Amino acid sequence: ALGVRPKLYDKKSYRDIVIASRYQEQFLRTALTIVRPMGIVVYSTCTVTIEENEELIERLADSNPCIEIVDTGIKRGSRGVYGKYRDLHTRFHPHIHDTTGYFIAKLRRKC
Repeated sequence: ALGVRPKLYDKKSYRDIVIASRYQEQFLRTALTIVRPMGIVVYSTCTVTIEENEELIERLADSNPCIEIVDTGIKRGSRGVYGKYRDLHTRFHPHIHDTTGYFIAKLRRKC
C-alpha cells in the first residue's frame, strides 16, 4: 500500500516492490479462477508503482488467453501510464487529483 503512506515509498527497495507485485498477482489469479466465465474482476490498488499495476495486469493477460482486459468505464482520473493496456486502466495521481494514488483495472474471464 505504497499509495496510502507515500513516505513508505522511500523506504521500499525495488526488490520489495517486485515481491509485493508477485503476492498481489497470486490474489488476482485466484479471483480469476473463482469468477464464472464472462464474469468481471476489478483490480484496484492504493499504490502507484508500475510493477504492482500495469506490469502485473499485462503479465497476467499475456499468460492467460482466457483473460481479457476491458475499459474501466471510469470518466474521472487519468489513464494508465505504461503498457499495451494503459488506455483501459484508470489512475488517480496524488499530485494531479489531490487524492491518494490509486490504480484500477477491469478484467473479464472469457472461458
